[in-house]
Amino acid sequence: MDDPAQTRKIELLAAKRARQGGQAIVEYILLLTIILGTVTYFLKTLTHSFDVGTAKVGAKLEKQIRTGSISVSAWSK
Repeated sequence: MDDPAQTRKIELLAAKRARQGGQAIVEYILLLTIILGTVTYFLKTLTHSFDVGTAKVGAKLEKQIRTGSISVSAWSK
């Protein structure tokens, strides 16, 4: 009843499915790593740009306030 050739085919198919499942997990982890790296890079760049921009705006406002070169109407709006 048990055909050794049939049993061997089933074992080979099971091994192939296990390898493909492992490969899918590795590909998923690699894709997640790439996405997280890209998001982290862009967030660092965005944060840096925001910090630099905020410092520049703050410096200009401080200069205008110290020298009195800003008009009062600019603050009343």
